[in-house]
Amino acid sequence: MRLIQGSICALTAAAITSGCCDGSGFGFPDTVMLEDAQNGFYAASYTTTPISVQDCPEDLTIDWSGVSVDLLGQPVDPTVDIEIMRMVAYHDLNVEGVMEAIATGTLAQSHISGNLDHEVTPGETSAPISEFHFNGTRAEPAASYCAAHGETYQVAVMTDLYDYATFAFFVPTEGETNTTVALDPTTTSLEIEVDLASGGVAMPAGTPRITLDWSALTEDMRGDEFPSGSIEQVSIGRFDLDATQLEDSFLELEDLAVELYSAPTWSIQTELALNEAVDADGESFPGFDHEGVWLVGLLCTSCGASPPIFLAVVELE
Repeated sequence: MRLIQGSICALTAAAITSGCCDGSGFGFPDTVMLEDAQNGFYAASYTTTPISVQDCPEDLTIDWSGVSVDLLGQPVDPTVDIEIMRMVAYHDLNVEGVMEAIATGTLAQSHISGNLDHEVTPGETSAPISEFHFNGTRAEPAASYCAAHGETYQVAVMTDLYDYATFAFFVPTEGETNTTVALDPTTTSLEIEVDLASGGVAMPAGTPRITLDWSALTEDMRGDEFPSGSIEQVSIGRFDLDATQLEDSFLELEDLAVELYSAPTWSIQTELALNEAVDADGESFPGFDHEGVWLVGLLCTSCGASPPIFLAVVELE
């Protein structure tokens, strides 16, 4: 759900400054400077039920046949849509700590003591963890997954290299005989809080000659430090819903867009001419009009199921 990766918000005024004229006398397009106060708000929390498994098992079976929807509530066909299964071990975080770090976007490579992948073949819905590997080195469950190690073990279901459908935790437990980690929609759930009416960005109507400048932003949608260099896409969408309805349908925004335009950006880029954004047919963004509600967002498309970095409802001048 790219409009959510990494959705869109809000309603106050932003400064619009017109560019000066070049030597030939032609005016530059209007430049809209984005500000922190225009951004929406997003908070997430996860609940999960860790699965107890045999301590130091000879092997474990990871079963994703029950994964029928992802964490965003979107349908998943476990025989077709799953591309990668990933096992991650954390050395300094318990289950609650991992979930908090995921929810706040603070999970770091330094927390991870090891990870293994399994490339899923079409039709496959389970696999022994001994077939998971890292650069060809396979797992050794009996030596790796033991309560005495004090590590936290997570299995992630991925629909591509970056997107997590869902995840679960397993806990090696003395005296337990279970050797299957079975995932389904109840294993882990996501709850979100969204504010799409406390910010907003003013834009001129009727022209695509607008340059969006995000160089002044210092915070993301969560209120955390702005991740400079992480903007990978600018998205513009039009909806036949009001701000309250968009809040209620936050996880479905991409599917609900009547019009949707996007443009990729480079890591060092801090501005974009909106007429560079195109729709699925390659048609350029024609400018904002007064039909429905327009939203504009800055996205990190490789950040998994995370909210947009910046999201704003457009107020037309």
